[in-house]
Amino acid sequence: ALRSVSHAFFAEVVTISKLRPTAFRVIARATVRACTGPDLVTGPIFTSSLRQVSRSRTMASWAPAMFGDTLVSKDGTKHDTKTSLAGKTVGIYFSAHWCPPCRQFTPVFAETYAKLVGAGKPFQVVFVSSDRDEPSFDEYRGEMPWLAMPYAQRTSKETLSKKFKVNGIPSLVVVDEHGEVITSDGRNAVVRTPEKFPWRPPSLAEVLGDSFTRNGQDGSESTEVTLASVQSQKKNIGVYFSAHWCGPCRQFTPQLKTLYETLTAKGEAFEIIFVSSDRTEDEFDEYVSESMPAWLTVPFEDQARRTALSEHFNVQGIPHFVMLNHDLKVINNAARGSVLGDPTGAKFPWAPPLVVDVDSEDMNGGINDTPTVVLLMEECGELWDALRDAMEGVAKKTRQKELENGIENRQVLFTTVTESGGGVGGQLRKLAKLGKAYHNKPQMVLLDLANGGYVPFLGEITSESIETLVNDFAAGKLALTKA
Repeated sequence: ALRSVSHAFFAEVVTISKLRPTAFRVIARATVRACTGPDLVTGPIFTSSLRQVSRSRTMASWAPAMFGDTLVSKDGTKHDTKTSLAGKTVGIYFSAHWCPPCRQFTPVFAETYAKLVGAGKPFQVVFVSSDRDEPSFDEYRGEMPWLAMPYAQRTSKETLSKKFKVNGIPSLVVVDEHGEVITSDGRNAVVRTPEKFPWRPPSLAEVLGDSFTRNGQDGSESTEVTLASVQSQKKNIGVYFSAHWCGPCRQFTPQLKTLYETLTAKGEAFEIIFVSSDRTEDEFDEYVSESMPAWLTVPFEDQARRTALSEHFNVQGIPHFVMLNHDLKVINNAARGSVLGDPTGAKFPWAPPLVVDVDSEDMNGGINDTPTVVLLMEECGELWDALRDAMEGVAKKTRQKELENGIENRQVLFTTVTESGGGVGGQLRKLAKLGKAYHNKPQMVLLDLANGGYVPFLGEITSESIETLVNDFAAGKLALTKA
C-alpha cells in the first residue's frame, strides 16, 4: 500500500517541481514523511524518483517556445535548444549586420562572453537576427561565438521583439535558467559592469542607499538621515528628480513645497528625497537653499547613485516625481500630474487613478506598452458619468484580481476620450478606423499597441460588456486587428 501511495505522490510532485523547483526537495521530503513515515524518505523509491525530477530539470523546457527546437552555431551545426540552454543564464541578442552600433557592440560583447564562459560561468547567447536577408545573417553569425535562432523563423523573431518590447538594436535581454527576465538592459550592463554577471539589477533599497542629507534651514547645519529611520516612521516617500536650470521644474517645485508643508503640518507621514540633475554643485546648492524646505537630498557628489535612481525609475525627463510607501513599494511612478491636480492634498499619497483621460498626464505613455480599454465618448456628455462609473467598477475589480495574484504592475489600463477633434483621441480614432464621433453613441476598443493591433467592440457598452471584453482578451479568445 505504501509503495502504491508513494508512486502516486511522486507523479504529482514531478509536476509541481517543474513550477517550483527551488522548494522541491524540502516539500517532497516533508510531505513523504508526513504521509508514509520517515523510513521511506531515504529509501530507493524516493531516491529514484528524485533522480527523475533532477533529470527533468536539466532540460530548458521553456526555451523551444521562444526559439524553436533547434539553434544553429557559427559553423552551421544544429543544436538541440533544450539541452543547449539547460541550466544557463541566456542572453537574447537582437542585432543585425547592417546596423553600425550593432557591429560596434558585437565584438565587445563577444570578448565578455569568451571571458565568462572561459571562467566557467553558465552563460549562453542566442542571436535573434534583424538582417534583411539570409546571406547577411550567415555572414554576421559567422563572427559570433554563440548560437543563433534560424533565420527562417521570422514569425518567432517578431514575437520575441514584441514580448521584450525591443524598440531598437542592438538590444540584449538576459533571462535566467527558467526563462525569467533578469534585465532588459543587458547592453549597458555588458559595457559598464561586465564583471557583475548575470547583471541582476539592484533592489530599490540598494539603489536609494543607506543615508541622505537633510537640508539645513535658516542657517542651521545639514544633518544625515538614514533610510531605515524614514521607514521606521512609516513615512510615504516622494522621490523628486529636478534641476535648477529646468523651467518646468522651477514652476513645479514651489507647488510641491507648498503641498509638502501643508501635509506635514497636518501630521501626514511624508518625506521627499531630491535627486538633482544640476550641472554644477553651485547650482545644486543654490536650488536647495532657495527653493526647498528641509527635504532629504542625495549628495551632489554621489553621481553614481543619482544616475542609478534615474535608470531605476526610467526617468525620461524632468521634473519627475515618484511616490513610494514606507516599504518602498511604488505607489505612483509618475505622480507629478496627480500632485498638480490636487492642490489641497486631499488625494495624498496620490495613487494613480484607475481610469484616466487619454490626454491627461496620468496616462504617462502606458498605452504604448500595456493593453488598454479605450472608451470614446466625445459627444456623449449626458452619458459621461454613467459610462465612467461602469468603467471604474471594472477597473477596480480587475486591479483587485491582479493584486490578489501578486501582480504589482497593471496588466490592463482603462482610459476615456472626452475631447473632440485632434489630440490623442483623434489619432486613436484613425488607428482603430472608428470614424467620427456621434451624439450619444459611445464607442469602445481594446488597444494592444505593443503587439501592433486592437480589438474593436460593437455592442452596447455596460459594465458587463467591458468586463467581458477584458476577460476574453486575457483568456486569448479575441483576435487582434492589425493597426
